[in-house]
Amino acid sequence: MKVTAFSAVLFFSLLCAVNIAADESELLVMVDTSESMFPFFDDLVDYLIKDLLKDNLQDDDYFHLLSFADEPQVEIANVIDDDNSLRRAIAAILLLRPLGRYTDLIRAVQFLYDYTSSLPEDSTKSIFLLTDGIHDPPPESPFYNWDEKMSRSELLKNATEIKKQGWSVHIIHLPGDAGDAAQTGESKGTDLFPDLAEALETPVIPFTREDQQTSPSLSEPPPGPEPPPASTSAPVVKYRFIIYILYTLLALLLGYFLVRFIIFLTGNIRIPALFAPGLYISESYIKGSDLLIMHVYYHEWLMHKHSIKSVEPGVFRSVGGRGSVFSIQVIDLPRNIALIHNDGGHFVFQAKKEEYFPDLVDSIADCLNKRIEVVSGKGQEVVLIFERYVSPLEEINNIMRSIRSS
Repeated sequence: MKVTAFSAVLFFSLLCAVNIAADESELLVMVDTSESMFPFFDDLVDYLIKDLLKDNLQDDDYFHLLSFADEPQVEIANVIDDDNSLRRAIAAILLLRPLGRYTDLIRAVQFLYDYTSSLPEDSTKSIFLLTDGIHDPPPESPFYNWDEKMSRSELLKNATEIKKQGWSVHIIHLPGDAGDAAQTGESKGTDLFPDLAEALETPVIPFTREDQQTSPSLSEPPPGPEPPPASTSAPVVKYRFIIYILYTLLALLLGYFLVRFIIFLTGNIRIPALFAPGLYISESYIKGSDLLIMHVYYHEWLMHKHSIKSVEPGVFRSVGGRGSVFSIQVIDLPRNIALIHNDGGHFVFQAKKEEYFPDLVDSIADCLNKRIEVVSGKGQEVVLIFERYVSPLEEINNIMRSIRSS
């Protein structure tokens, strides 16, 4: 009795597994990406995403995106079981580009048959082929230089094999440039679209730039005869390219400020004005406890020029125009108009040319964090403020230590 019950459970389990396998659906979309698709390719991409996928793709379906121009290739093949897999499918469609110089239609149909045949036999297969039907193979193709009769015969053979399998096949006729070629007399390959549609015995769905057509539902019968072409009008303006440009500019801008901020934290040569407006370090950071930074204010604005210098005990540093250790380059000043020196840890500022310091009566014993007014011969005024220099990295470390101790 136990053996019989176990056998029954095993039988029904296998039966369920077979039924699940039989319910698998494969959606195959093959897109012509030759350069003749370029004028309306944005509309084609919108159609693939908004109509074809929306109407024919369901949860747990397998999606296969194939493309062909010079040669066929697989763009993506995965099961659509969550939002991430759907995003990957949409991204693969958005990455399609109509850049192929040639269109090897025979090779594409051959590849479509071989690829679809390699999928599980029990799965339901729905094929959408989007092309203008022009066969213009590249020189390296095995079908290059074939005459029209040989090309048509080979295409019919492969299309007939697809028809025999009983797969659901939909052909969407893209405009292409066959009409232009006929008017100008320029040869752009052989139009095999009528032969392909006849061999597959499937109605043709015309593609219009207005996207007025809807993709055929898999649960409904195929559409009727081909309707007359819709009247052409100005294409709808697409904003995708503008959005891509804006995102790119935003990413570049964020990257620029990130790099500048990293340089600022490491105490290197320049500091971005976003974090310290108008600040510029004239020399690289020098480690030591006797570093001074000189800020230069012009009309109460912190200017782009200041200096970081090391002033060891007993050492004198010059202050003035170009050529001075602490250089003031905002206004026109001669070099060495004053001195600053380290007197046992106390910094003293002493004017050498008093005419440039009208408010300075005597030397300043402790000159750090004090305003020192300087007036040029032309009456231009700046204010100097000397401070001990603390690197941004050291400031961060001090903050972290204070947080830990609190």
